[in-house]
Amino acid sequence: MTVYKPYGYRYGPIVAAHYLVDLTAMAALTINAGDILILSATVTGSVVTAAAGANTVLGIAMEKAIIGATQVLVNTSKEAVYEYPADAGSVTVAYKGLTCDVGGAQAIDFDTATDDTFWIQDVDVTNNTVFVKIAKQPSA
Repeated sequence: MTVYKPYGYRYGPIVAAHYLVDLTAMAALTINAGDILILSATVTGSVVTAAAGANTVLGIAMEKAIIGATQVLVNTSKEAVYEYPADAGSVTVAYKGLTCDVGGAQAIDFDTATDDTFWIQDVDVTNNTVFVKIAKQPSA
């Protein structure tokens, strides 16, 4: 039997804070624990799930926020390590130590470093996942 292990936080320090949820985006969206979050472009100080190509990452959702939720708990630590699958292709150890981009709410574009949002700490070639740290956050 295979045990499902959700993507997201694996180890390291946690810097937790509640952030407002962009309710205009939440009308048709749920934030899941482990989702990569960015600051909303429409509602100042609130968060939404990241789409492929996001150029900064605020943090990782620590809890699920269903439609109508006003806040979500976010880990903003740049020292924590997170595990995510590759958005496409197969990871190799050659990517360890390189920067990469967001591939989706719970995916890493390991072979693209346009925005350099994550640092690849390690790879799991068997499960095609990467272990990453946040490398680029929005300015305060």
